[in-house]
Amino acid sequence: MRRIAVISVTLNAVTPMMRRFAQEPGAWAVTNLLDEALQAEIAAEGRVTDRAMAQMGGLLGRAAAIRAEAVLLTCTVFSPSLPALRQLFAMPLIGADVAMLEQAAALRRRTAILCTFPAALAGSAAMFEAASGGMPADVTLVEGAQAAMAAGDAARHDALIAEAVRAKARTHQAVVLAQMSMAGAAALLPEFLAPDAPVPLLTSPDCAVAALRAALPAGS
Repeated sequence: MRRIAVISVTLNAVTPMMRRFAQEPGAWAVTNLLDEALQAEIAAEGRVTDRAMAQMGGLLGRAAAIRAEAVLLTCTVFSPSLPALRQLFAMPLIGADVAMLEQAAALRRRTAILCTFPAALAGSAAMFEAASGGMPADVTLVEGAQAAMAAGDAARHDALIAEAVRAKARTHQAVVLAQMSMAGAAALLPEFLAPDAPVPLLTSPDCAVAALRAALPAGS
């Protein structure tokens, strides 16, 4: 059993990731580190500030203190800061969305990336372009989805995302749900999840587990 820490800034990202870990009983010993105030601060500032970086450093310090073998970040807005954070810690730091965007870029398809958190738009675009060697993606905000989730209406949140996926699938060859908290909407879109789907839909939980396995090879 591998001991990992999962760092999130919203409880809505914890559930889909834990649901994925539960598919492999006994494989993962997971400690969740959650700081929802951090998301509120970033939303208010519109960016990751020095103060937010310091708070993230504190969460990573806690992960090191519990002797986590690796850390999974579910918070998209911090993914562009992973290179800087990796300079401070020896344990592998995995960005769930980074793993997913790298997989999407490897498809070499015309790709749409959907976000619900405005602060994630620029970072998602930049990371995909870097992973694809300069090929841009169509990065779009799903209007109203974040407000629906904040109001406790998960059904509307997922329905808005599903509607956006179907719209993008008409003009794109792959669709990515940028944030872990969006993964639940995939249940409404089975036609995009089949291995032979003409327009594949990528969500971060499966990609994150694959990245963790690569970072923690068996027997290490």
